[in-house]
Amino acid sequence: MRAVLSLCGGLLMVVGLACGFGGLAILTVGPPARWLDGRPAIEPRIAIEVWQRGVLYVRPADDGPEFPYESPSSDEPSTSSTDEAPTSDPEAADASSAQTTAPTAASSAVTTAATVASSAVTTAATAAVPFRPITRIVMPSIRLASEVTPAKLLKRDGGMTWDIPAGVAGHAETSAGVGGPGNAVLLGHVVSRDAGNVFNHLDRARVGDLVRVFSDQEYFDYRVVDIREVPRTDTSVLDPTETASLSLITCAGAWMPFVREYAERLVVRAELDGPMPGGVATGASADKLGAAARMLFDESFVDNRNGWRHDPASTTRFAGGGYRLTGRTPGRFVAIGAPIARVFRDVEVEGVFRKVGGPPGGGYGLIVRRQTPPGDGVFQGGRYYVLEVGDRGEIGVWRREEDRWVDLISWTPSEVVRPGNAINQLAVRATGTQLAFVVNGVEVANVDATLADGGVGIFVGGDFNDVVVERFVIRE
Repeated sequence: MRAVLSLCGGLLMVVGLACGFGGLAILTVGPPARWLDGRPAIEPRIAIEVWQRGVLYVRPADDGPEFPYESPSSDEPSTSSTDEAPTSDPEAADASSAQTTAPTAASSAVTTAATVASSAVTTAATAAVPFRPITRIVMPSIRLASEVTPAKLLKRDGGMTWDIPAGVAGHAETSAGVGGPGNAVLLGHVVSRDAGNVFNHLDRARVGDLVRVFSDQEYFDYRVVDIREVPRTDTSVLDPTETASLSLITCAGAWMPFVREYAERLVVRAELDGPMPGGVATGASADKLGAAARMLFDESFVDNRNGWRHDPASTTRFAGGGYRLTGRTPGRFVAIGAPIARVFRDVEVEGVFRKVGGPPGGGYGLIVRRQTPPGDGVFQGGRYYVLEVGDRGEIGVWRREEDRWVDLISWTPSEVVRPGNAINQLAVRATGTQLAFVVNGVEVANVDATLADGGVGIFVGGDFNDVVVERFVIRE
């Protein structure tokens, strides 16, 4: 008898869902203080939000009529696929689930109330700062490298939601652009059958991680400052900011099968760390390195498609979220040439470095005008320049002459160098007989060069010094 009653109860539940009643759930208290279309404000204490059959409604406490949030937008239908519950066999999932009206993980990544926050997401950028759409994102620490396309705000079932592209991250329409003031919002799926899982490793992000964000050929560096999980109805993560912020948002928490939704959102917030020298033309860094230089080589070390030397048993390998160089033998340095068959005279070379191991006193930097074939990470000879920073907050410049070093600038304290295991952004501009050395956007040295041209590369010195390179760029 119990089995029969249980079966009947299950059938009734299925019928109820089919009729559309199972999708009703009170989610949260507190809509915004003003309507998108000019309706009078409703105080948060007298209203509740209701999600019913894919549409967010607001019901005043006086039992007035329900009505959906609305806002002028495109009438195009959404094409996003719905995120699936985690499964070891995604292909075995019910094919009809892709047609559910529940919000996609990406659209609901900013809560099911995408329309609630439409005005809140509006960029805080001023007219003096041009809007730059985001076209690509790279986060080496979690092996994220994705194109970014617009996530349009569309009408759906009388409400509004973002239409998130499949397989890539989406830049939320009405959020800020990259590099300027305001909150730039990127949305992505964490797990789905048809729409990809671009943010499936976002939970591995850590405070301090580098996030490089591109707008076509321009790029900006951000640093993760906050990681949190919030209820799916929390729209505060979309609020505009006075500073240049970036919010990466995806689904998290428990899967709720009746509404085909995750209960929470994972939000990784980053703040602008300043563009790399020679990157986006802002401030002194643009003056020092000339933003008009043409990009020749751009390596984020997400994979080894460019053919860097990789030998886990030797001094160079892909590990730790980038390209890792380790001085394994006392008294010997590591010099590696970039895998590009070019000899450069006037060139800009940039790199993002962080020390991950070894005793204090090690250094790392950039090689320019190398006269011999590219270094293999073991060879100790050659003729070239090394412009270097040390983990004790120092800078130095040397010329290698086969088996000896010539001091151009011996180790000198510098306030702009971030000591210890902090990340440093280094850049060298070789122009004619001059070498300019820029650290974290500030020029720290300028020396005469007698070597006329040559190759470029990466250098690590110090016994057992262990360093990861997160990005390497060549401009001409």
